[in-house]
Amino acid sequence: MSFLHPLWFAGLALALPVIALYFLKLKRKRIPISSTWLWMRSINDLRVNAPFQRLRRSLLLLLQLLLIALAALALTRPLGRDEKVSGKLWVLLIDRSASMSMTDVAPSRLDSAKDLARATVRTMGDDDQVMVIAFAREPHVLVPATRDRDLAERAISAIQAAETGTRITEAFQLAVSNAKTFPQAEILLLTDGSFEAVDVPTEGVPVTFVPIGEKTSHNLAVTALKVTAPEEDEDPWTVFVTLDLYSTREASGSVELYVNGALKDSRSVTVTPQQSNLPVLFEFGQPVPNLVETKLVVEDDLAADNRAWQVVEHRVPKVLTISQGNFFLEQALGQRIPEIEVFRAKPGELDAIFLPDYDVVVCDGRLPSQVPEGRYLFLNCLPAWEGFELGDAVKEPLVVDWYRRHPVTRGLEFADIHIEKASRLKAPEYALPLVESAEFPLIVAWERGDTRAVMVAFDILDTNWPLRLSFPLFIANVVDWLARGSGIEWRTEARTGDAFQIRFGLDETQVTVRAPGGESTLLEGEAGATRSFALTERAGLYTIARAAREELVAVNLMDPLESSGRVAEKIEV
Repeated sequence: MSFLHPLWFAGLALALPVIALYFLKLKRKRIPISSTWLWMRSINDLRVNAPFQRLRRSLLLLLQLLLIALAALALTRPLGRDEKVSGKLWVLLIDRSASMSMTDVAPSRLDSAKDLARATVRTMGDDDQVMVIAFAREPHVLVPATRDRDLAERAISAIQAAETGTRITEAFQLAVSNAKTFPQAEILLLTDGSFEAVDVPTEGVPVTFVPIGEKTSHNLAVTALKVTAPEEDEDPWTVFVTLDLYSTREASGSVELYVNGALKDSRSVTVTPQQSNLPVLFEFGQPVPNLVETKLVVEDDLAADNRAWQVVEHRVPKVLTISQGNFFLEQALGQRIPEIEVFRAKPGELDAIFLPDYDVVVCDGRLPSQVPEGRYLFLNCLPAWEGFELGDAVKEPLVVDWYRRHPVTRGLEFADIHIEKASRLKAPEYALPLVESAEFPLIVAWERGDTRAVMVAFDILDTNWPLRLSFPLFIANVVDWLARGSGIEWRTEARTGDAFQIRFGLDETQVTVRAPGGESTLLEGEAGATRSFALTERAGLYTIARAAREELVAVNLMDPLESSGRVAEKIEV
């Protein structure tokens, strides 16, 4: 017999004041008599009770003392086990997932589970064996079936909490498969039960579930982090943070925003139990972020979900040109290098090109057979999209007006452009005319769904436009507007316990990955190959050290089930 909370035996001390009150309690019955001389017993009863007199029989006193003893015994949470059977195997399944780091049970749920597991090992029979399995996202056999109690206790003491979710199914399958090989076996499951239902047959192996933790925890968690790039140059960067409270009482604290490692802003927050998905918004202009971190400063039961990271990568946008050859267009694009990387579609390879690989596609009089959603500049050509139509050619249309506030046309002059001929363009209402003739638009721009595009309804070689200063500036503005945000990559985040992919460079055969705690892992492979890295038990930043540079990968907990810290009353298996 062992006890989860033996300190509650101190509650037996409540019996002392009950006994003291029994001594001091006087029971008198008023009877009128003529004299007290012969009534010594009645006189003695009138005196204050002596503290050391012999206890008289009292059924009420016995019931009160029994009630105190039973209450104290219940609060110690005794853990019994079956009568010792020679050769019995005890499989200790110990949960070490993120929720087991909660401090609602001092010093933590995991420490309480380890104390109970060690106590169980000490009460084993001489011929009993013990097997220790720790699990979070994956199970690990720490000690195979053994009679060495010291070995088992050392393994239990060495268990460290992981900042990951829980996958009980694999751990339970492993426990059952080992237990059923013994004539007598029992599985002792030490966990808070913050996981999915266990859908594994026990195959006759008895299972004892020992819930760890209080029924109600107090935890405020960062459950979402999103960074949004500005649409326009003057717009700010935006950071959306979502908080969730898992508690029956109010939580107050602050949310701090760090940009490139420096504190940028802070917000005070108060969250009530009735609130969920509480948004916190930050905006800033400078600096351009490479790394965004949000930190929740609050007193709660779990620290692993109080921080979250987002890595922002900046790269040169890739522009693909599809043209028969246009000197002026190539010169205008060439002036943007190295701000963009220009690729040219070769004859015969057009249909083999995967257009989504490019940030901007310039179609100069030529179109691929399929035009998916994307970002395009159409010069005198247009795909068969609903609402758009290029009609008959109109000779010498005059530019009568242009929209001066759009990023594509801002600061440009179009009055001096002479156009030999242009196609009569029909466009839907959502397409914004940028440059107009008296009868129809000459240049339009639109955004719809995942498509952003600019359409020019004439061949630039049939104009004097390439000889004007506005032409290279127009091309630069178009590329900037179309590529805005495409040169920014939100490096794929990983959740703790999940693997992320690492691609070797064409001249690389090995890289080193450093975990948040400083541990380094060397990965080797063929040049250009892709490897998975799965040692992600800690939330934080993982550094991929290459020969010439370093990259960061953000790994966050973001697991509502672990953050809730729910303690199950029972587990169905």
